[in-house]
Amino acid sequence: MYYPACRETQPWSVSGVSALMHLGAIDEVAPPGLCDTVVKEAPPNSLRAITYPDARHAFDVRSLPERAQYQFGTIGYNAEAANRSWATTVEFLR
Repeated sequence: MYYPACRETQPWSVSGVSALMHLGAIDEVAPPGLCDTVVKEAPPNSLRAITYPDARHAFDVRSLPERAQYQFGTIGYNAEAANRSWATTVEFLR
């Protein structure tokens, strides 16, 4: 999951489900703190959450500038976070 909106998300209780969550530390659209409950209460070893420093919402969208202001918040591309998250996703899926 890339920058999920965890506003009303509840942790799952089914074991055997694995997920990887990529969060931007300075995401104004889907603040990473809203995912804290899901991360803390997910079954053991079922959820890996990575928060990328200086990363905004849409940090992996190469066509965006580093900072783009919209009514809903500031978003922007972050090459380091995009590259690291892609490598981690590929590793996770193997």
